[in-house]
Amino acid sequence: YIYKQSPEIFDITRLTTKLAEDLSGNTHEWTTNNAFVMDQTSEYEGGKSGFTPEAHGTLVSIWSPSYDEGVVRPLAIVILGAPNAIGAKYNETRKIIDYVKKYVVYR
Repeated sequence: YIYKQSPEIFDITRLTTKLAEDLSGNTHEWTTNNAFVMDQTSEYEGGKSGFTPEAHGTLVSIWSPSYDEGVVRPLAIVILGAPNAIGAKYNETRKIIDYVKKYVVYR
């Protein structure tokens, strides 16, 4: 729903940095630690990553892989419980994308 109705949300999640001013006039800067944003991965449409002690590494992402004959169809990937190691949730997501591009045929 959000992908079609509010795509600007995903635009924000692909930013490397974001400056914003609070109500007191103080400027704050946020910098991403999302590997797909930092690597400028072309098929990555956006998403949200995080970590909690209960869920461990988490990543929700939207992709636009090219299937057979150049058909592009959005794909959502949700990673929960990834190891705490740096990059683990991104590595797991990359494995899924690579698998989809190699083995999935969309008709």
